[in-house]
Amino acid sequence: MNNYKTPTNPDSHQVGMEWMHINDLFKYRIYPKELRKYIIKHFNNEKSPVYLGDIN
Repeated sequence: MNNYKTPTNPDSHQVGMEWMHINDLFKYRIYPKELRKYIIKHFNNEKSPVYLGDIN
């Protein structure tokens, strides 16, 4: 049993998703680019601000 919830407003243009190792994070384009550092901080159990919108 997983703890994930079904999204209430899924992106109709999304074509897929993929799990990746944290060490491979910089091999892929992620938008916004700034999101990478928050993912890494979360992975390292560091406190970081929550992303709430466009920062580009």
